[in-house]
Amino acid sequence: NERECECLPGYVGNGVQCLEKVEPPVDRCLEENGGCDPVATCSDLHYHANTAGVFHLRSPEGRYKMNFTQADIACQAESATLATFKQLGDAQQLGMHLCVAGWIEGGRVGYPTRFPSTNCGDNHVGLVMYKDPVDQSSKYDAYCYRLKEVSCSCPQGYVGNGDFCNGVLTSVLATNGNFSIFYKLQAALKALAAQRNSACAATMGAWHCDPHATDMAVARFHTLPLPDNERTVIRCSVMASSAVVRSFQNLGEV
Repeated sequence: NERECECLPGYVGNGVQCLEKVEPPVDRCLEENGGCDPVATCSDLHYHANTAGVFHLRSPEGRYKMNFTQADIACQAESATLATFKQLGDAQQLGMHLCVAGWIEGGRVGYPTRFPSTNCGDNHVGLVMYKDPVDQSSKYDAYCYRLKEVSCSCPQGYVGNGDFCNGVLTSVLATNGNFSIFYKLQAALKALAAQRNSACAATMGAWHCDPHATDMAVARFHTLPLPDNERTVIRCSVMASSAVVRSFQNLGEV
């Protein structure tokens, strides 16, 4: 009589080997945009990878060049750790297939397979594990684990690292729902620039005008009421004030 083996509920495999059934990772971007700025694009790299944070690592010297200690150090150099048996099993269930032996946690050696092959684990599907104990000085590759980060990127028209996104001054004001504020600011800056140029030209000549005279324009900008739902904080540098005036002058000519 042939022996029949069946995995218990919550496990997958052929009965000879049963792996704990993987719980697919949850997309962290679904909750509070993954910690990114509300206007940023969030991408959960751990969720979208089909290996649940497990990756194969080979020595720069070539195939099967690391003993257990070297494999452990190599994973740490990648800000990772040697994968556990469960982590490698999760990666296999999510799609990882590599017919390459590698070290994992505990000084064990194995590799994940997704389909049967006579040249790869003798048709075994799951985790092909070498018999324990494995000589720790033997040379193999490594399977490491690292929790991938959430990627945040600001949309066009914004600047920042994704964690925080600030609108470019002209883009934010031009697309603001309250267009009257935009035109009030534009008119105020133009008027102050004209007053400055006129006063300078009449008294000292255009070449002697104080480039910082438009500080008044910046102050005037901060007195304008922005809508309550406008999140973007716009900062105007004193040294860049004349450039702000030129920017709005150019907008008015378009």
